Amino acid sequence: KEVRYRWDPNIWYRMKVRVDSKTEAASIRAKVWKRDEPEPIQWTIEAKDLIPHRQGAPGIYGYSTADIFYDNIVLTSIEK
Repeated sequence: KEVRYRWDPNIWYRMKVRVDSKTEAASIRAKVWKRDEPEPIQWTIEAKDLIPHRQGAPGIYGYSTADIFYDNIVLTSIEK
């Protein structure tokens, strides 16, 4: 799934991703915002993964024609 998002050069962004996989499909939600702005309430993108991975470590992948850098990554588990 894709959404259009305008990235401004030389600006740091924050990204939050949430994956819930308690049913047959996984629900994936993500939001992106400029580092110095408050976190938006709405998710930037929402999608379903019909064949989710249920074991192993999480991975972060980026597909871009430019270099991508990730910094200060925090992984948390919300077990209920």
